[in-house]
Amino acid sequence: MLLLSKKVNIFVDGMTCQACSMKVEKGLSKLKIVEDVSVNLMSKTVTVSVEDGAKVEGLIGVIKRLGYKPKRDELKIEKSSIKVEDIEKIISELKEKDTVLVKDEDDILKVKYLKDVVSLDEINSILEKYKISVKKEKKERQNIYEDEIKDLKKDLIISIVFSVPLMVSMFFHMFNLHKFMLNGYIQWALASVVQFYVGKRYYINAYKNLKNKSTNMDVLIAFGTSMAYFYSVYKVLIGSVDVYFDSSAMIITLILLGKFFEANAKSNTFGAIMKLMDLKADYAIVIDGDREVKKNIEDVKIGDIVLVKPYEKIPVDGVIISGSSSVNQAMITGESVPVEKNIGDTVIGATNNIEGILKIEVKSTVENSVLSKILDLVQNAQTKKAPVQRLADKISSYFVPGVILSSLATLVITYIVTKDFTTSLLNSCAVMVIACPCSLGLATPTAIMSGTGVAAQNGILIKSGEVLEKIHKMDSIIFDKTGTLTTGELKVIEIKNNTVLSEGDFLSIIYSLEKNTDHPIAKSIVNFCKEKNIKELDISDLKVIAGMGIQANYDGKEILIGKRKYIEEKLGKLEINIENELLTIFISIGNDFAGFVVLEDEISKNAFEIIKKLKEKNIDVYMITGDSEVVARKVANKLGIENVLYEVMPDEKSQKVLELQKQGKIVAMVGDGINDAPALASADISFAMGTGTDIAMETSDITLMNGNLNTLLNSINISEQTLKIIKQNLFWAFFYNIIAIPFAAFGYLNPMLAGFTMSFSSVSVVLNSLRLKRYKF
Repeated sequence: MLLLSKKVNIFVDGMTCQACSMKVEKGLSKLKIVEDVSVNLMSKTVTVSVEDGAKVEGLIGVIKRLGYKPKRDELKIEKSSIKVEDIEKIISELKEKDTVLVKDEDDILKVKYLKDVVSLDEINSILEKYKISVKKEKKERQNIYEDEIKDLKKDLIISIVFSVPLMVSMFFHMFNLHKFMLNGYIQWALASVVQFYVGKRYYINAYKNLKNKSTNMDVLIAFGTSMAYFYSVYKVLIGSVDVYFDSSAMIITLILLGKFFEANAKSNTFGAIMKLMDLKADYAIVIDGDREVKKNIEDVKIGDIVLVKPYEKIPVDGVIISGSSSVNQAMITGESVPVEKNIGDTVIGATNNIEGILKIEVKSTVENSVLSKILDLVQNAQTKKAPVQRLADKISSYFVPGVILSSLATLVITYIVTKDFTTSLLNSCAVMVIACPCSLGLATPTAIMSGTGVAAQNGILIKSGEVLEKIHKMDSIIFDKTGTLTTGELKVIEIKNNTVLSEGDFLSIIYSLEKNTDHPIAKSIVNFCKEKNIKELDISDLKVIAGMGIQANYDGKEILIGKRKYIEEKLGKLEINIENELLTIFISIGNDFAGFVVLEDEISKNAFEIIKKLKEKNIDVYMITGDSEVVARKVANKLGIENVLYEVMPDEKSQKVLELQKQGKIVAMVGDGINDAPALASADISFAMGTGTDIAMETSDITLMNGNLNTLLNSINISEQTLKIIKQNLFWAFFYNIIAIPFAAFGYLNPMLAGFTMSFSSVSVVLNSLRLKRYKF
């Protein structure tokens, strides 16, 4: 039996390194209701796929038991708005909902819930029974690292204040100026503040990890600094001046300094998502009868009519019912030129109205808007792991236990060789604090976050890190002709007039009939005639013959326009040859063949240049179409494509993809229609044009929002650059640990320098990933 599943996103605070995220994944994976788990350390989000209908509260319990803090959405209800006798009933009903917590405080009821499990509408439906209406408090959009940066800054200042005197005292000790040194008990007091107040985060996290039978960087820091601290306490108690409180305190200070810089760098990496969030409008002007009502964007409903004035942000996805304007869609689609919009055209929320006054009928709520879907795609892409990241995760899982064993081995071996316990302890401590599993864990996700963020800002939506890694590996690409290599918009290329009428009069007859049908060919001819200011004639007895054409009477003569077969039924066989009869209309006036009009699908802008550049990258280019060989090769020749798959039925497209895959090729498919969906699903990498159907976009790995083929090349370049950054990060992470640990073990790095070096190995990885944000296409 096929079980449906739902995805739940949980924001989790307290995850600091890759070991943390792996622990959460492992813990949640053990639950029977869980089908899949992925953790995005950068965005602090856990995404869990669970059986539809399963209770999610248990997931939160597991995360808490592992020592982390899952966060819920929150709303407050003033108790003054509730009848006293209803309070207990409301609390009872709300608590029946999965993941809902209710706290009864002095003047308010505080309701916490997971929005992916219980919607605000569901909560309001309960409250409305008691005549209470609550709106979620509007919160300023905040970078998720803001609080972490504030906490680190506070602890860093305290740590510096208490560590500097210890460093000065050690400076005097180095030059045997013992009378200027701080008293051992004063040093102990100063170091204790750093060790147990500032450093408590490391002890708490180390305890939680060991309790759950796992290890991470916090375990190394807690053990390493404790070794130096408690050895110094022992030295003070026996009256020795050879203490190392400065080492334990400065290790924590320097690690905090590195974490502070790292959090700021991560904050910048997260900035791409913040920019997308900031695009959302805060309110909309809704027309209510004769009134204009300002509403929060969350309160706007499908069917509402929204007023948008010049130079205002369009707040919602909808259809224009009044007015016309130019709309800047660059922030969503990457298009540099504003797009003309008229009555009946769709508009996207978060785009900018440039000139006219528009009235828009709302077609989707803010939760289901194009912008929300883009955000979901980007965040999901950053959650799903690339294959290279899985390798780093596996290495990280063995790394910390290996470092602890190396540290103990250093202690024992150095003491056996030197008989000097102090040197042995310091070398062992240096090994413990210099190892950096964090740089391994951050190497891939920081680059993936930067890469997908840069792509999204340029109108390229990539669904996963795995896809981003794979794009540049393609060696073959199949383009569906219509809507990708061609615009899908027909243009008139030839008019054959066999009558004595002028071309203008001939076109007037065609125009007067074709404007009465919605057929795509008719629409293109009508637009062509309007551009030439062709006049409309008075016709009569108009009839549309489904699948054949249209007929009418003009000036006492019967006019027929349509397929060749339709005209031949009246006039007999026509002795003319046309390359593409599917895009040709034939005309008869009275009993005479009057001529024909030929159209063609317009070649997409820059298509020729894109094909040329793909070939320069040694990618084999194929074109697939249902058209005849003659028509297909005509388009292919214009674009310089040698590999042409023609007369292919929609259900055969995926078979052509599989045939190339059997030859060992890594195949990409580019399409835009419903009939492309099976081929898109079969391909190794699939691109959907953002101007195409929803089904094509849902099936594909990458959506090119503005439908411009330039963005396909950009996606390949972003993939290449991202993989280059990941390799650089991993090389540095491995190289650093391979070189640094032996240096520390042999006493070439004291514990303080080891702590400083460890911190900045992580910072360097994050900063290197940030270089992607400066990448120019």
